[in-house]
Amino acid sequence: MFMQITAYAHTSQGGRPVNEDTVKVWAGEKQGIFVVADGLGGHHKGDTASRMAAEAILGGLRQEMGPDGPSQETMGNVFQQANHTVLEGQKEEGHKDMMTTAVALAIGHGKASWGYVGDSRLYHFSNGSLISVTKDHSLSFKKYLFGEISWEDIREDQDRSALLRAIGGEQRCLPGLAGPVEISEGDAFLLCSDGFWEYLSTDEIKDSLFEAPSPEAWAKAMLALWESRGNPNRDNASLITVFA
Repeated sequence: MFMQITAYAHTSQGGRPVNEDTVKVWAGEKQGIFVVADGLGGHHKGDTASRMAAEAILGGLRQEMGPDGPSQETMGNVFQQANHTVLEGQKEEGHKDMMTTAVALAIGHGKASWGYVGDSRLYHFSNGSLISVTKDHSLSFKKYLFGEISWEDIREDQDRSALLRAIGGEQRCLPGLAGPVEISEGDAFLLCSDGFWEYLSTDEIKDSLFEAPSPEAWAKAMLALWESRGNPNRDNASLITVFA
């Protein structure tokens, strides 16, 4: 199956003194790899951790990905290698506690696979409908699963930043994995950090897609909403929009 993959990436410092997010894109006519990583703000060198993890994931997938995209095993191995890379980086002075979240999407010849650790998300749309969203590795998401809060309440819950898994943790890098799954022409994906999705509802994300002729137009429509929320201290925000 031939698909023309197009994408748009954006990262913003928001109201923070340092941008600890990293976005990475590699796209050809029939294949693409997309990564968003969000360094943990309460830890030193989050920007370094996100860069190291994103580069390790992108490089690992480019090296290991077959013509139909990576297997779940390959995706899982790449995340483990990224974890090892960050753990090694922690040995440098001043880098001891650095950690990051990450979400990655790989598309090849009509199939898609993805993996994630933490609360950076991937949304998958097909025929204008939301097919799936990654499951945050956070205390707030656990509260949602147990029925204590609603899905949309996650965005403002007091425990949203309490992560249960992260890259750079000895026992906490257990990636969520999906695929390879068949995708259709017209499918769309959004990868983003929590500093972005916390300001937009799922309906706003979907409605922005419905009116967008391109990944760039979709991203800019959502970014206009993000900007309008007006919180001067808002977190770094990053996204990648992908059309298949």
